[in-house]
Amino acid sequence: MELNWSQSELTGTIGVLDGGAPVGYIGQPGRAAWEPTQDTGRQPLALSELQRRVCASMTPTSRVTFDSQETLRQSLVKRWVVCSGTARVDPAFAGFEVHADGRWHELRVDGDALVAAQGFGHEGVFARVEFRGGGFNLAILDWLPWGYQFANAELSADGNTLRIQAQQTDSELDATFQATDLAVRYPPQPYEPGARVGLAACDAHERDVTSRFGSQRELTALMAGRWRFCRGGLGTDYAGIEFSTDGTRYYFLDAGGARVASGMVWIIDTSSMNGMGFFQVNVETGINQVLALTPIFASTPLKMLARDDFESVLGGF
Repeated sequence: MELNWSQSELTGTIGVLDGGAPVGYIGQPGRAAWEPTQDTGRQPLALSELQRRVCASMTPTSRVTFDSQETLRQSLVKRWVVCSGTARVDPAFAGFEVHADGRWHELRVDGDALVAAQGFGHEGVFARVEFRGGGFNLAILDWLPWGYQFANAELSADGNTLRIQAQQTDSELDATFQATDLAVRYPPQPYEPGARVGLAACDAHERDVTSRFGSQRELTALMAGRWRFCRGGLGTDYAGIEFSTDGTRYYFLDAGGARVASGMVWIIDTSSMNGMGFFQVNVETGINQVLALTPIFASTPLKMLARDDFESVLGGF
């Protein structure tokens, strides 16, 4: 079947060709053609042969209650291989390893082994949450693109099958995992924690990521100092930026590190809306122009993902 329409300067066609996936096109007259439609939501998670072997041990799950953060850690401190589900993630995503302190690292499959991915979007913290009237019982922190995801968690009777059930947008993780005793290989890290290596940080695999801060003072201390732009540049052509030690001013820097422009900075505590120590950094870039940052930091080497409109990444120097 086929539907054709026209209105003003637009024409379009919808249909199915050769019994395949739905396709469509909308465009200017004379340019009509079949092109694939785009799906920007969750996609089915691909499985390797290693994952299929681990997932053969899955058992039914049911809703669990985490009475405390410690209970959550004790339940999740395992290596979890994803077995089924959907998410908007890198196709190589193969699960999580959760450590005793609640931190998680994304797992990937390399041949017949598990390898840890590190850095922005690949590590963070599992945290317990509690909302009145039921609601969510789990938060995946530092999960991109939003910085966190609330979910409902289910576990099997033996505690070795985990279901993370998405409760919000269609971009979130909704999947079932199976625990495994397989070893995980972590890539070597040539830098020490807190190393300020400037542009060398741009291509480095960062680790020790955090997006939550105990106070505004803690965030201010992390921001303070000079940063090189790896990409994005906060929408400017400058080579870098410096934040004052009191968190109230910034200075754009040229390639030689000299200050060439400045403006005001103010930090807003958004914990009442987002919870869990989230802050927003406002950078005044012009008259009635403010750029909002919700930064994520890596300490090894020192690096910042600004999470601004320009997807800016900065390396401390």
